[in-house]
Amino acid sequence: MSGRPDAEVTPVAGRVGERAPLVEIRNLAKHFPVRSGLLQRVSGHLRALDGVDLTIDDGQCLGIVGESGSGKSTLARALLRVWPVTRGSIRIRGEDGAVRDWAALSESELRPLRRSASMVFQDPYGSLNPRLTVGDCIGEPLLIAGVPRAEREARCAELIAAVGLMPEHLRRHPHAFSGGQRQRIVIARALALRPRLLVCDEPVSALDVSVQAQVLNLLGELRQRYRLAMLFITHDLKVVRHLCESVAVMYAGRIVEQAPTAELFAAPRHPYTRALIAAAPSPDPTVRSTRQLLAGEVPDPTRPAPGCAFAPRCPRAAAACRAALPPLVEADGRRLRCLDPV
Repeated sequence: MSGRPDAEVTPVAGRVGERAPLVEIRNLAKHFPVRSGLLQRVSGHLRALDGVDLTIDDGQCLGIVGESGSGKSTLARALLRVWPVTRGSIRIRGEDGAVRDWAALSESELRPLRRSASMVFQDPYGSLNPRLTVGDCIGEPLLIAGVPRAEREARCAELIAAVGLMPEHLRRHPHAFSGGQRQRIVIARALALRPRLLVCDEPVSALDVSVQAQVLNLLGELRQRYRLAMLFITHDLKVVRHLCESVAVMYAGRIVEQAPTAELFAAPRHPYTRALIAAAPSPDPTVRSTRQLLAGEVPDPTRPAPGCAFAPRCPRAAAACRAALPPLVEADGRRLRCLDPV
Protein backbone atom coordinates (compact mmCIF):
# COMPACT_ATOMS: atom_id res chain seq x y z
CA MET A 1 0.00 0.00 0.00
CA SER A 2 1.12 3.53 -0.69
CA GLY A 3 1.79 5.98 2.08
CA ARG A 4 -0.17 8.60 0.07
CA PRO A 5 -3.89 8.73 0.82
CA ASP A 6 -4.66 10.02 -2.67
CA ALA A 7 -2.85 7.25 -4.54
CA GLU A 8 -4.79 6.38 -7.68
CA VAL A 9 -2.77 3.40 -8.83
CA THR A 10 -1.41 0.27 -7.22
CA PRO A 11 1.99 -1.38 -7.57
CA VAL A 12 2.31 -3.65 -10.57
CA ALA A 13 4.87 -6.44 -10.59
CA GLY A 14 5.10 -8.79 -13.51
CA ARG A 15 7.30 -10.03 -16.29
CA VAL A 16 7.69 -7.66 -19.18
CA GLY A 17 8.34 -8.35 -22.82
CA GLU A 18 11.59 -7.68 -24.61
CA ARG A 19 10.27 -4.44 -26.14
CA ALA A 20 8.94 -2.96 -22.87
CA PRO A 21 10.52 0.41 -21.96
CA LEU A 22 12.79 0.80 -18.96
CA VAL A 23 10.69 3.74 -17.71
CA GLU A 24 7.08 4.51 -18.56
CA ILE A 25 5.48 7.66 -17.13
CA ARG A 26 1.75 8.19 -17.57
CA ASN A 27 -0.36 11.24 -16.62
CA LEU A 28 2.22 12.36 -14.06
CA ALA A 29 1.24 15.43 -12.03
CA LYS A 30 2.80 17.29 -9.13
CA HIS A 31 0.79 20.07 -7.49
CA PHE A 32 2.18 22.13 -4.61
CA PRO A 33 -0.26 23.62 -2.10
CA VAL A 34 -0.40 27.42 -1.90
CA ARG A 35 -1.06 28.66 1.63
CA SER A 36 -2.29 32.08 2.66
CA GLY A 37 -3.74 33.93 5.60
CA LEU A 38 -2.85 33.95 9.26
CA LEU A 39 -3.64 30.25 9.66
CA GLN A 40 -1.82 29.31 6.45
CA ARG A 41 -4.76 27.47 5.00
CA VAL A 42 -4.48 25.97 1.52
CA SER A 43 -5.97 28.49 -0.91
CA GLY A 44 -4.95 26.84 -4.15
CA HIS A 45 -2.37 24.66 -5.88
CA LEU A 46 0.63 25.39 -8.06
CA ARG A 47 0.60 22.92 -10.95
CA ALA A 48 4.28 22.33 -11.58
CA LEU A 49 3.55 19.15 -13.56
CA ASP A 50 0.14 18.57 -15.08
CA GLY A 51 -0.15 15.33 -17.02
CA VAL A 52 3.25 14.24 -18.39
CA ASP A 53 3.65 11.09 -20.50
CA LEU A 54 7.16 9.82 -21.31
CA THR A 55 8.99 6.59 -22.03
CA ILE A 56 12.72 5.88 -21.79
CA ASP A 57 14.19 2.76 -23.38
CA ASP A 58 17.29 0.87 -22.32
CA GLY A 59 20.39 2.84 -23.28
CA GLN A 60 18.42 5.83 -24.58
CA CYS A 61 19.33 9.42 -23.79
CA LEU A 62 16.20 11.57 -23.66
CA GLY A 63 16.66 15.33 -23.43
CA ILE A 64 14.18 17.61 -21.64
CA VAL A 65 14.31 21.29 -22.61
CA GLY A 66 12.27 24.36 -21.78
CA GLU A 67 12.59 27.73 -20.12
CA SER A 68 12.86 28.21 -16.37
CA GLY A 69 9.64 27.28 -14.59
CA SER A 70 8.50 24.81 -17.23
CA GLY A 71 8.67 21.87 -14.81
CA LYS A 72 11.91 20.17 -15.86
CA SER A 73 13.49 19.81 -12.41
CA THR A 74 10.13 18.91 -10.87
CA LEU A 75 9.87 16.08 -13.39
CA ALA A 76 13.29 14.76 -12.35
CA ARG A 77 12.47 14.79 -8.66
CA ALA A 78 9.01 13.31 -9.17
CA LEU A 79 10.42 10.53 -11.36
CA LEU A 80 12.84 9.45 -8.62
CA ARG A 81 10.23 10.01 -5.91
CA VAL A 82 12.29 12.67 -4.15
CA TRP A 83 8.83 14.22 -3.85
CA PRO A 84 5.54 12.31 -3.68
CA VAL A 85 3.42 12.73 -6.81
CA THR A 86 -0.12 14.05 -6.97
CA ARG A 87 -1.32 11.54 -9.54
CA GLY A 88 -0.08 9.31 -12.31
CA SER A 89 2.18 6.29 -12.62
CA ILE A 90 5.95 5.81 -12.86
CA ARG A 91 6.53 2.24 -14.03
CA ILE A 92 10.19 1.22 -13.88
CA ARG A 93 11.51 -2.18 -14.90
CA GLY A 94 13.85 -3.69 -12.35
CA GLU A 95 16.85 -5.92 -12.87
CA ASP A 96 14.62 -8.95 -12.35
CA GLY A 97 12.40 -7.90 -15.26
CA ALA A 98 9.49 -6.97 -13.00
CA VAL A 99 7.69 -3.67 -13.52
CA ARG A 100 6.77 -1.70 -10.42
CA ASP A 101 4.88 1.56 -10.13
CA TRP A 102 7.12 3.81 -8.05
CA ALA A 103 4.38 6.41 -7.71
CA ALA A 104 2.27 4.01 -5.66
CA LEU A 105 4.98 2.65 -3.36
CA SER A 106 5.71 3.75 0.18
CA GLU A 107 9.19 4.93 1.15
CA SER A 108 10.03 1.61 2.78
CA GLU A 109 8.92 -0.25 -0.35
CA LEU A 110 10.99 2.07 -2.57
CA ARG A 111 14.25 1.78 -0.64
CA PRO A 112 15.45 -1.56 -2.07
CA LEU A 113 14.54 -0.40 -5.59
CA ARG A 114 16.35 2.92 -5.57
CA ARG A 115 19.67 1.43 -6.67
CA SER A 116 18.25 1.10 -10.21
CA ALA A 117 18.07 4.89 -10.70
CA SER A 118 20.31 7.74 -9.59
CA MET A 119 20.63 11.49 -10.03
CA VAL A 120 23.28 14.11 -10.79
CA PHE A 121 22.26 17.50 -9.44
CA GLN A 122 23.01 20.93 -10.86
CA ASP A 123 25.19 22.34 -8.08
CA PRO A 124 28.44 20.39 -7.56
CA TYR A 125 29.27 22.53 -4.51
CA GLY A 126 26.08 21.74 -2.61
CA SER A 127 25.90 18.08 -3.65
CA LEU A 128 28.80 16.84 -1.52
CA ASN A 129 29.12 16.74 2.25
CA PRO A 130 32.16 18.91 3.11
CA ARG A 131 32.82 16.88 6.26
CA LEU A 132 33.38 13.63 4.35
CA THR A 133 36.34 12.60 2.24
CA VAL A 134 35.75 11.96 -1.44
CA GLY A 135 36.02 8.22 -0.80
CA ASP A 136 33.31 8.43 1.85
CA CYS A 137 31.10 10.54 -0.42
CA ILE A 138 31.31 8.03 -3.26
CA GLY A 139 31.01 5.05 -0.93
CA GLU A 140 28.03 6.37 1.04
CA PRO A 141 25.39 4.71 -1.21
CA LEU A 142 27.33 1.44 -0.93
CA LEU A 143 27.46 1.78 2.85
CA ILE A 144 23.70 2.33 3.02
CA ALA A 145 23.19 -0.70 0.77
CA GLY A 146 25.21 -2.86 3.17
CA VAL A 147 28.17 -3.51 0.87
CA PRO A 148 31.24 -4.85 2.79
CA ARG A 149 34.12 -2.45 3.36
CA ALA A 150 36.64 -4.19 1.07
CA GLU A 151 34.14 -4.23 -1.79
CA ARG A 152 33.27 -0.57 -1.16
CA GLU A 153 36.91 0.47 -1.36
CA ALA A 154 37.45 -1.47 -4.58
CA ARG A 155 34.34 0.03 -6.14
CA CYS A 156 35.36 3.56 -5.13
CA ALA A 157 38.81 3.05 -6.69
CA GLU A 158 37.16 1.82 -9.90
CA LEU A 159 34.76 4.78 -10.05
CA ILE A 160 37.33 7.50 -9.30
CA ALA A 161 39.40 6.19 -12.20
CA ALA A 162 36.33 5.97 -14.45
CA VAL A 163 35.63 9.71 -14.02
CA GLY A 164 39.24 10.69 -14.74
CA LEU A 165 40.55 11.40 -11.22
CA MET A 166 43.44 9.88 -9.29
CA PRO A 167 43.29 7.25 -6.48
CA GLU A 168 44.86 9.68 -3.99
CA HIS A 169 41.88 12.01 -4.49
CA LEU A 170 39.75 9.59 -2.48
CA ARG A 171 41.49 10.75 0.71
CA ARG A 172 40.87 14.47 0.16
CA HIS A 173 37.84 16.59 1.02
CA PRO A 174 35.56 18.28 -1.54
CA HIS A 175 36.87 21.80 -0.82
CA ALA A 176 40.18 20.84 -2.45
CA PHE A 177 38.60 20.42 -5.89
CA SER A 178 37.35 22.69 -8.65
CA GLY A 179 33.73 22.73 -9.79
CA GLY A 180 34.40 20.39 -12.70
CA GLN A 181 36.26 17.93 -10.49
CA ARG A 182 33.45 18.01 -7.92
CA GLN A 183 30.91 17.22 -10.61
CA ARG A 184 33.03 14.24 -11.65
CA ILE A 185 32.91 13.07 -8.02
CA VAL A 186 29.12 13.52 -7.98
CA ILE A 187 28.86 11.44 -11.16
CA ALA A 188 31.03 8.72 -9.61
CA ARG A 189 28.75 8.63 -6.56
CA ALA A 190 25.67 8.42 -8.79
CA LEU A 191 27.14 5.32 -10.47
CA ALA A 192 28.15 3.60 -7.22
CA LEU A 193 25.21 1.16 -7.15
CA ARG A 194 25.34 0.46 -10.91
CA PRO A 195 22.04 2.14 -11.81
CA ARG A 196 20.33 1.52 -15.13
CA LEU A 197 18.89 5.05 -15.29
CA LEU A 198 20.85 8.27 -14.67
CA VAL A 199 18.84 11.48 -14.26
CA CYS A 200 20.97 14.57 -14.92
CA ASP A 201 19.43 17.89 -13.85
CA GLU A 202 21.41 20.70 -15.52
CA PRO A 203 24.71 18.94 -14.67
CA VAL A 204 26.98 21.43 -16.46
CA SER A 205 25.15 24.77 -16.14
CA ALA A 206 27.13 25.73 -13.00
CA LEU A 207 30.49 25.01 -14.64
CA ASP A 208 32.85 27.11 -16.70
CA VAL A 209 32.36 26.80 -20.44
CA SER A 210 35.82 25.26 -20.85
CA VAL A 211 34.89 22.50 -18.37
CA GLN A 212 31.38 21.81 -19.66
CA ALA A 213 32.58 19.96 -22.75
CA GLN A 214 34.84 17.71 -20.66
CA VAL A 215 31.98 16.70 -18.34
CA LEU A 216 29.60 16.15 -21.27
CA ASN A 217 32.14 13.94 -23.03
CA LEU A 218 32.64 12.03 -19.78
CA LEU A 219 28.89 11.43 -19.46
CA GLY A 220 28.78 10.16 -23.04
CA GLU A 221 31.67 7.76 -22.40
CA LEU A 222 30.18 6.47 -19.15
CA ARG A 223 26.82 5.98 -20.79
CA GLN A 224 28.39 3.73 -23.40
CA ARG A 225 30.61 1.88 -20.92
CA TYR A 226 27.84 1.11 -18.41
CA ARG A 227 24.96 0.96 -20.94
CA LEU A 228 23.03 3.64 -19.09
CA ALA A 229 19.69 5.11 -19.97
CA MET A 230 19.72 8.85 -19.32
CA LEU A 231 17.20 11.61 -18.74
CA PHE A 232 19.12 14.79 -19.46
CA ILE A 233 17.54 18.08 -18.36
CA THR A 234 18.99 21.31 -19.70
CA HIS A 235 18.16 24.73 -21.09
CA ASP A 236 21.13 24.58 -23.48
CA LEU A 237 19.99 23.28 -26.85
CA LYS A 238 23.57 22.67 -28.01
CA VAL A 239 23.95 20.08 -25.26
CA VAL A 240 20.94 18.00 -26.29
CA ARG A 241 22.12 18.00 -29.91
CA HIS A 242 25.41 16.57 -28.71
CA LEU A 243 24.12 13.90 -26.33
CA CYS A 244 20.48 12.96 -26.91
CA GLU A 245 18.70 10.76 -29.45
CA SER A 246 15.30 12.24 -28.62
CA VAL A 247 14.17 15.59 -27.21
CA ALA A 248 10.98 16.51 -25.33
CA VAL A 249 10.02 20.19 -25.04
CA MET A 250 8.18 21.27 -21.88
CA TYR A 251 6.03 24.32 -21.33
CA ALA A 252 3.95 25.08 -18.22
CA GLY A 253 4.25 21.57 -16.82
CA ARG A 254 3.35 19.69 -20.00
CA ILE A 255 5.11 18.14 -22.98
CA VAL A 256 4.29 20.20 -26.08
CA GLU A 257 6.54 18.44 -28.59
CA GLN A 258 8.83 15.41 -28.74
CA ALA A 259 10.79 14.04 -31.67
CA PRO A 260 14.14 12.49 -32.59
CA THR A 261 16.82 15.13 -32.07
CA ALA A 262 17.79 15.63 -35.71
CA GLU A 263 14.16 15.92 -36.81
CA LEU A 264 13.23 18.34 -34.04
CA PHE A 265 16.03 20.76 -34.86
CA ALA A 266 15.57 20.43 -38.61
CA ALA A 267 11.81 20.97 -38.58
CA PRO A 268 10.29 22.11 -35.25
CA ARG A 269 6.50 22.17 -35.52
CA HIS A 270 5.27 23.70 -32.27
CA PRO A 271 5.53 27.52 -32.20
CA TYR A 272 7.19 27.39 -28.78
CA THR A 273 9.83 24.93 -30.01
CA ARG A 274 10.55 27.17 -32.99
CA ALA A 275 10.97 30.17 -30.70
CA LEU A 276 13.35 28.23 -28.40
CA ILE A 277 15.55 27.10 -31.27
CA ALA A 278 15.54 30.54 -32.89
CA ALA A 279 16.59 32.13 -29.58
CA ALA A 280 19.70 29.94 -29.24
CA PRO A 281 22.81 31.93 -30.24
CA SER A 282 24.84 30.65 -33.17
CA PRO A 283 28.64 30.26 -32.82
CA ASP A 284 29.02 31.43 -36.42
CA PRO A 285 29.21 35.26 -36.50
CA THR A 286 28.25 35.31 -40.20
CA VAL A 287 24.85 33.73 -39.52
CA ARG A 288 22.09 36.31 -39.20
CA SER A 289 19.93 35.96 -36.10
CA THR A 290 16.31 34.89 -36.66
CA ARG A 291 15.14 35.29 -33.08
CA GLN A 292 11.40 35.38 -32.48
CA LEU A 293 10.56 37.60 -29.54
CA LEU A 294 7.55 36.17 -27.72
CA ALA A 295 4.95 38.65 -26.53
CA GLY A 296 2.69 38.11 -23.54
CA GLU A 297 3.30 36.64 -20.12
CA VAL A 298 4.19 33.17 -18.85
CA PRO A 299 0.96 31.63 -17.48
CA ASP A 300 0.30 31.61 -13.74
CA PRO A 301 0.63 27.94 -12.66
CA THR A 302 -1.80 28.55 -9.79
CA ARG A 303 -4.56 29.68 -12.20
CA PRO A 304 -4.23 27.60 -15.37
CA ALA A 305 -6.29 28.69 -18.35
CA PRO A 306 -8.69 26.13 -19.87
CA GLY A 307 -6.94 26.04 -23.25
CA CYS A 308 -3.35 25.84 -24.46
CA ALA A 309 -0.99 27.44 -21.93
CA PHE A 310 1.09 28.91 -24.75
CA ALA A 311 -1.88 30.56 -26.49
CA PRO A 312 -1.40 34.04 -24.91
CA ARG A 313 2.12 34.20 -26.40
CA CYS A 314 1.56 32.25 -29.62
CA PRO A 315 1.45 34.17 -32.94
CA ARG A 316 -0.74 31.42 -34.45
CA ALA A 317 -3.27 31.09 -31.62
CA ALA A 318 -6.96 30.98 -32.53
CA ALA A 319 -10.13 30.93 -30.45
CA ALA A 320 -10.11 27.12 -30.36
CA CYS A 321 -6.63 27.16 -28.78
CA ARG A 322 -7.95 29.19 -25.84
CA ALA A 323 -11.12 27.13 -25.43
CA ALA A 324 -9.72 23.64 -24.78
CA LEU A 325 -6.37 21.96 -24.14
CA PRO A 326 -5.03 20.39 -27.35
CA PRO A 327 -4.34 16.65 -27.06
CA LEU A 328 -0.82 15.26 -27.38
CA VAL A 329 -1.01 13.58 -30.79
CA GLU A 330 1.56 11.03 -31.97
CA ALA A 331 2.34 10.56 -35.67
CA ASP A 332 5.44 9.59 -37.66
CA GLY A 333 7.59 9.24 -34.54
CA ARG A 334 6.74 12.74 -33.29
CA ARG A 335 4.42 13.83 -30.48
CA LEU A 336 2.82 17.26 -30.75
CA ARG A 337 0.36 19.26 -28.68
CA CYS A 338 -0.88 21.93 -31.10
CA LEU A 339 -4.07 22.59 -33.08
CA ASP A 340 -2.28 24.63 -35.76
CA PRO A 341 1.32 23.35 -36.05
CA VAL A 342 3.81 24.92 -38.41
